[in-house]
Amino acid sequence: YVTLYSCLLTLSKLIAPLTPFVGDALFRNLAPAGAADSVHLEDFPAADESLIDDRLDRAVRLAMRIASLGRSARGKSGVKVRQPLGRALVRPRVEDEELLALIMPQVLDELNVKAVELAADYEIAEIEIKPNLPVLGPKLGAQLGAARKAIAAADAASVAATLRAEGSVALDGMTFDADDLLIEMNDKPGIAAASEGAVGSLLVGVDTTLTPELEAEGLAREIVHRIQGMRRTAGFDIEDRIVTYAADPAPEVAAVLATHGAYIRQETLSDTLLAENPPAAAHIEQHDMDGTALTLGVARAE
Repeated sequence: YVTLYSCLLTLSKLIAPLTPFVGDALFRNLAPAGAADSVHLEDFPAADESLIDDRLDRAVRLAMRIASLGRSARGKSGVKVRQPLGRALVRPRVEDEELLALIMPQVLDELNVKAVELAADYEIAEIEIKPNLPVLGPKLGAQLGAARKAIAAADAASVAATLRAEGSVALDGMTFDADDLLIEMNDKPGIAAASEGAVGSLLVGVDTTLTPELEAEGLAREIVHRIQGMRRTAGFDIEDRIVTYAADPAPEVAAVLATHGAYIRQETLSDTLLAENPPAAAHIEQHDMDGTALTLGVARAE
């Protein structure tokens, strides 16, 4: 990494002095008639703030945050990114709920899930509420013991929802602000969750339950990944059409090749996908598909 960094740093130092001249050459080739002789003589364009779409800007930022938290949840669960999942559960801030419809296709694609559902906190995670002792101790003094009992007896999901909506919650005659309480989100069985941390902030969970159909699709995507790697190793050009061989596949692999064969052929530019031994001239590799051995071969199509 140090060597690579040094090379990139040296390259940047060599290129930097040329940048103004390259920019000027591009400008002269593309500028309309009547433009200044150099891009460096032009005024910097003024932004037309009337064209800014605040709603779209908020929606895009929400999509990025959901994708980041969803990938974090997937990573925590150990489920591969290529493995499709049934659904993602999202609890955005109240003011962001209506934006979810705008970004649905992007979220589905980024998280590799079949559906995105709006959900309450308790549907995504196990909620636990604790007193924030460094804050409540000085604030309540002798009443701290009673406050701890009230917090322990309260319904955690209800408290979290009230704090999110109103910013404070009343328990046994005592009022608690968001800073007075610590809200912990623990994973529910079958759901991995991640949040931005603050009360009322974004919470995302992914349902890690794998049906046979989802597992088959995940295996198909893994096979595509392996074949694409073999194409590069074999030195094929990106546009080369190929024939792909799968030698004596296990029953579950054979079923995937039959069900998802069209997808595998399309993604790998395979004219043919054959469940048979590859010829000696093919590029052949042995693969371990989650404990199942698979011999794959690829050859340029005639």
